[in-house]
Amino acid sequence: MTTDGTHTRRDAIKYLGSAAALTALAGCNSGGGGGDSSSTGQSSTGNGATPEDVSTFRLISGPQNGVTFQMHNAAAGVLERESDLGLDVVAGTSGESMSRLVGGGSQLAFGTAKAGLNASNREGPFANVDFEYDLYQVSTQTTLIEPLVVPASTDHEHWSDLDGVSIATGAQGSTFQAYYREALDTAVGEGNYELVHQGFTEIPQEFSAGRVGAAGGPGIVSGLTPSFMQQLYSDNEVRLLSLSEETKQAVRDHPWLALQTLPNDAFGDSIEAYTQADKTTTIRVDYPHFSTNAVSADSVNGLLNALWDNLDALVDAHPAWKLFQDDQVWVSTLHPDVPVHPGAVAFFKDKGLWDENLTAGSF
Repeated sequence: MTTDGTHTRRDAIKYLGSAAALTALAGCNSGGGGGDSSSTGQSSTGNGATPEDVSTFRLISGPQNGVTFQMHNAAAGVLERESDLGLDVVAGTSGESMSRLVGGGSQLAFGTAKAGLNASNREGPFANVDFEYDLYQVSTQTTLIEPLVVPASTDHEHWSDLDGVSIATGAQGSTFQAYYREALDTAVGEGNYELVHQGFTEIPQEFSAGRVGAAGGPGIVSGLTPSFMQQLYSDNEVRLLSLSEETKQAVRDHPWLALQTLPNDAFGDSIEAYTQADKTTTIRVDYPHFSTNAVSADSVNGLLNALWDNLDALVDAHPAWKLFQDDQVWVSTLHPDVPVHPGAVAFFKDKGLWDENLTAGSF
């Protein structure tokens, strides 16, 4: 498996939150969001507060049927058995996760690289969020691969061929939709296509009934094909759309879009018709873990070491952790323009994984 000018790795998903959820949480997250001192020992005293040691990391980790929630629950069990650390995992969107984190209500979060940029710059949906602490990247959580497919009977080959086409890509509130829109604006042109939003399980029905001319969604989730995408492939003769060379270059030059090239059969079984090469280049969505300067470097370093040392048990607990058997995955989603937590910097340097293109954070 290869990437276009990026680290080698598989993928994964997060079904995430809306800008509205972020704004709604802004008020309740100010002042620390009701953090429990028994877990963190911290008092929410603002960005200049002394980082505190943490033994239990609270986080909001996606919906209960999502891969990330299942991964984090698996990790919680492994850490409870094998270490002195804990994960307190609750369901919710990535928007809630990051808003609660910077408001002081949790110690770990997940979100897209774009969300991390927005939070670092206090812009977009984070413009109205009350920040008690500063955001830092920790490690990869996962990646999500965004394919687009069309009926095999069409002449379409590239995303740029979708002028005037209706495209089903899943729920509107999912933050990975920003990547679809940005990539389609780049490839097709803003306003030259229509995104049709509905539940993920409705994508195959919309496509099979001919109500949309193309379909996508979270195509590969932690190396796994979601069941609704597999249904789409199994029920229809489809062609995977690639990106034109012009679009690929525009994505390479983009500040937060990324590319992924995979063998066609990595996307799922029963994709009955390929009329392109045996590999397809499409859009990848990066999801880092995040923490803040409320958490000490020793605590973040200890969490990463506990996960690293118990990787075999994590893989046994949930197959999505297999991604992390490739050492480079641990840093592969980190964005150069968002600082990395000092505890994570020390961990990556110790493991020989530090990338000098990343930004080392400091308190």
